[in-house]
Amino acid sequence: MRIQISRRTTTIVLVLVVLLAVGWRLSVGRQQPGVALDTANPTATPTISAASVTVSTSASPSPIPSPSPSALASPVACVPTNQDRYVYHPARLRVIAPCVRVTGVVAEIRTEADGDLHMLLDLDAAFAHLLTPANQGVERGDMVVEPVCVGRVSQTDAVAACAADPDPMTTLPLVGEHVWMEGRYVLDLEHDSWAELHPLYRWGLQPGSPSGVSPTPIGSSAAGCDPAYPTVCIPPPPPDLDCGDIPYRNFKVLPPDPHHFDGDHDGIGCES
Repeated sequence: MRIQISRRTTTIVLVLVVLLAVGWRLSVGRQQPGVALDTANPTATPTISAASVTVSTSASPSPIPSPSPSALASPVACVPTNQDRYVYHPARLRVIAPCVRVTGVVAEIRTEADGDLHMLLDLDAAFAHLLTPANQGVERGDMVVEPVCVGRVSQTDAVAACAADPDPMTTLPLVGEHVWMEGRYVLDLEHDSWAELHPLYRWGLQPGSPSGVSPTPIGSSAAGCDPAYPTVCIPPPPPDLDCGDIPYRNFKVLPPDPHHFDGDHDGIGCES
């Protein structure tokens, strides 16, 4: 009689254990939605189901935010000139503001085939928010400023626009000068949306900046500028340039004057 009671008790205990185990497994599956349990292999690592994963359907990059109108406000009235009309293929530029004034130090001046200059302006801290990530790299973290149609145009699709420009800028700042500049604030869509003033409308020296001579002469072959013209950036020949091909006037000329800008040999080129 004792043996029969012992076996019955054992059977009941085993049944209860099995029921508890099954109930525990079911409760785990309910508490973790999206987790699939491998019932054929209880030791396998759970896998995440597709229903539990959120995938972004947007493949386009986030747009570059534009500064708010208050961030572009200037205490000085900023008014466009007529130079907007002579920007070739204007659709390549996204206009953020029709006229913005900034201050900074001219870091470099480059001549371009479209007749424009690329002036790199090392912005004062108050205007650094106007830059985009694309202003790094070849633009060295500087604002690109473009006076249009100031040099010889060799780029075919820019010839007509510049030929119609009756009054391009003829006086421009030098490398090293601390200046204020006003121009149309745009993003250049053909160059990863770097920030520019394009075109440049007007400029002037900031108080305390020397006038007439660049504090950091740019006439060096390393910078692509001929050392015969130490206060402006003019590339060496070829081609042979005339005064009408460059935006500078009354600049210092040293021998051998490869472009022959100093016709009367008084040390001043392209005298106005």
